[in-house]
Formats: sequence, C-alpha cells, structure tokens
Amino acid sequence: MPNIHLFSWKHASKTEVRKISIITTNLALSFVEMSSPSAKGGVSFGGGIMKYNLKNPLNLLVSLAILVGILEARSHPVLKYVTDREKYRHKTSVGCTPGGVVAGVLRNDGKGWYALNDDAHKPVNISAVESDWKMITVKFPFAAKAIHTFVVSSDETLTVQGVTAGASVASDEARLKLGRDGIIGTNRASPLWVDTDRFPGSNLWVYGVFDAQCPAGT
Repeated sequence: MPNIHLFSWKHASKTEVRKISIITTNLALSFVEMSSPSAKGGVSFGGGIMKYNLKNPLNLLVSLAILVGILEARSHPVLKYVTDREKYRHKTSVGCTPGGVVAGVLRNDGKGWYALNDDAHKPVNISAVESDWKMITVKFPFAAKAIHTFVVSSDETLTVQGVTAGASVASDEARLKLGRDGIIGTNRASPLWVDTDRFPGSNLWVYGVFDAQCPAGT
C-alpha cells in the first residue's frame, strides 16, 4: 500500500501551500503547489515537482491514479486551511418578525459568515450566524412548530466557480454545508475557505417558511 502524506497551510501573506507526497516500494512522488489570490480575485498556481522510479509496469497505473488525485486536489479545497478551533459567531441586530419567514444574504469577509445588514440588504428572522470549517449555522429567533420549506442558493459568483450549498433544517436553526465541483464529482468544501477575498462579492441566499410565532416580549 502506498504511504500518503498530505500537508497544507496558509502563509501570513495568504499564500496557500499544499504538499502531497506518495511513497511506494518502487515509486516516490511528491507534489508541492503554491497558490495566491490574483489581483482580480482569482487564484494563481505555481510550482510542482514530481519524482518517480518505475521498476514495475504495474506502477504506471499507480502513478496515473496518483496524478488524478493531485489534479483533483488542485481543483477544490480537499484539505483544511483552518484549524478545528477556528469558529465564529455573528449576532444580527434584528428582532423577530411575525409570519414565520426566514430570509437573508450571508457573506464571509474572512472572519466568518454573517447576515448582511445594510441599506440594500435586510435579514429577516436571522438572530445569529455561526461558522467553522465544517458548516454554517443560521440561528432563528423562534422554535417552529413545523417546517414548510427552506432553500439555500449560491449567488452567480459562486455558481460559476462550482460552489454549491445544501441545508439540514431544525425548528430553530439551519445547518449549511458547502461543496465544490472537482474533476471527479463534487467534494466537500470548508465554509471558511469560501470568502470574498477568494471570490469577490460572493454571497449565499437563504429563504425559509415556518409555522412559527415570535416569543413573548420580542
């Protein structure tokens, strides 16, 4: 079996470094990749080195499989660039609105996801937004009796980049997870990797309808 090592870290200059090393009896392959946001918000890649020693034709298949894995790793964030301890919580300065509707625009400027609240965007019944490397949690100011519908959608910026979102909904919160299209299917992406530095102007749109009443005093 090959011995596989995956390393990934983010430099202070926001340059991401990924090193993938695969070692077998007759094959030693390593790949180092550096990427940094371009001036237009895209990502530029540089570097890359491979070393191999094929003593057995069967290792050709192994090397091809490894190359596919490397290309897949380049196409989406399969590695964490954040620590498990990196968590954010942003409260929203809106009260509870009768009617059981939850709606808003979510954005991440680099310090976790939050509900956009400005002259052009007003969240409805989003009391807080929490995020870590696994998911985004949208908190409601009520505990609903029933869930009618809840949808989350990537905006046009994230859509063309292959970033998608899905929701698991409870009576008082919705848990969102992200994915990104790769060479082989769609793979899970860290919500903290998706931000406006990497994808300028990017948002998630959420909308839900519940059978709910605002708590007394709100």
